[in-house]
Amino acid sequence: MKLGDGEGVRPGTSYRTRYGSLRLGSDPGPGWRLDIKGDIYRGIDIETPGALFYGDLQQSQKDMVRYGGDMQLIRLWGRNESRFTVFASEESSEYYKKYVYDYSSGSYVSAEPYRNYESTTRWKGAQIQNVTQWETHQFIIGADYQDIEEERKSYRQDGTRKAPYSPDDERRNRALFADTLWRFLDNRLVLNAGLRYDYFNVETKETPYKTDFYPAGESFDTISPRFGIKYLVSSILNIHSTLGKAFVPPDAYQMAGYSERIVGDTTMITRGNPGLGPEKSWTWDMGIGIDRTGDWGLSLDTNYFLTRVEDKITRKKENNITTFENAVEAKMEGVEVELEWDAGVFFKWDRSVGLFSSATRLFEATERIPGEEEGDIHNVARWKVNYGLSYDDGRVNTRLLARYVGSRKDYDWYSPGYPEITYKGFTVVDLVAGIKFKRRHEITLKVNNIFDEYYYEKPEFPLSGRAWYLSYRVSL
Repeated sequence: MKLGDGEGVRPGTSYRTRYGSLRLGSDPGPGWRLDIKGDIYRGIDIETPGALFYGDLQQSQKDMVRYGGDMQLIRLWGRNESRFTVFASEESSEYYKKYVYDYSSGSYVSAEPYRNYESTTRWKGAQIQNVTQWETHQFIIGADYQDIEEERKSYRQDGTRKAPYSPDDERRNRALFADTLWRFLDNRLVLNAGLRYDYFNVETKETPYKTDFYPAGESFDTISPRFGIKYLVSSILNIHSTLGKAFVPPDAYQMAGYSERIVGDTTMITRGNPGLGPEKSWTWDMGIGIDRTGDWGLSLDTNYFLTRVEDKITRKKENNITTFENAVEAKMEGVEVELEWDAGVFFKWDRSVGLFSSATRLFEATERIPGEEEGDIHNVARWKVNYGLSYDDGRVNTRLLARYVGSRKDYDWYSPGYPEITYKGFTVVDLVAGIKFKRRHEITLKVNNIFDEYYYEKPEFPLSGRAWYLSYRVSL
């Protein structure tokens, strides 16, 4: 990977991947539809260079195989559409380190690649739902089931087994849901109301060589209502508002994980919290919008939002030990604005020439942890802005996109004690241009980071400088 701003090529960033997919569809009879899809991905010698802090001394690589598929059966009968879906997938990864910690010198040194970790994750699930249409109104009922199993193994340099950083675990989720959509006043007033019941079971399992925890299971259930309203003040102007509840259970690492990192002459420890509970949140928003109708070619939506989180799962740091706790509360408040103008509509051209922009401004993003003062939520920027140009005449299409992300706070994971730092924002510009010919053929050129900016989403892990991609696609 070549870094931006002339910083050169970073070693340990090459990889090879292969991907294939197959989709089959059939209409077995009147009102019936069957679709089956399968895919497979293989990543070979995917190198990861580690943090810049360590130079080239923390390089590693992994091999990854993922395959899966789903089947969906649809039945149309009367005013109803019934869907039944089943899916399953599996992902296996093997990680190889190219370094070890030399206690005599107190630093990391290069080593012959050795397998240090492997994991297997299996997903399976099903969903059944029915949609009923009555005049202009719609009613949905259904049920979900999902099961996720994770197995982990860790190895020493000599190939012998040791305890993994996190135990084997299984997470099951069962849910019932209902949703309604009501249209009144000649479709000018739209009401949406829904209710979802979720039952979660999180289980940490007995794991070979891992003896620093007690296998246990915990169950959570929640009812999540939501409500929305949209009113068309005129043919182009609308006002809208939504209110909804969300729920996030803790994962196995947050409840029973354990890991160590040597930073300088200090061993920094991260351990799970078996008493961790789920986090719950309410989000309310309201806004005003202009639909892109008529001769203006203009669409605009401005939205104010407020999210309050109870028992937010967060990290708590004390000396050299970091663990997970439920914060007393967290709050995010801000405004979102989306604007798009199509000059092709305004000037009545036979093509689309667009200007677009979207921005999020956070007024507040804070959390309060027991025993600590209120602080900013980490890795959340107060400003995010996307803007650009687009063109499409049915044969040639282009899109120029600029993306700005403001400064954020995080811990400095490479200094003893993990002090809090603020890292700078960035702007990156990307281009996509494509041309279609002979109906089924398309060539696309993609240029990421046109101006070769040196930037990172996370400190010590810079992303690619200017990169070119060319693809050719045939639709059969």
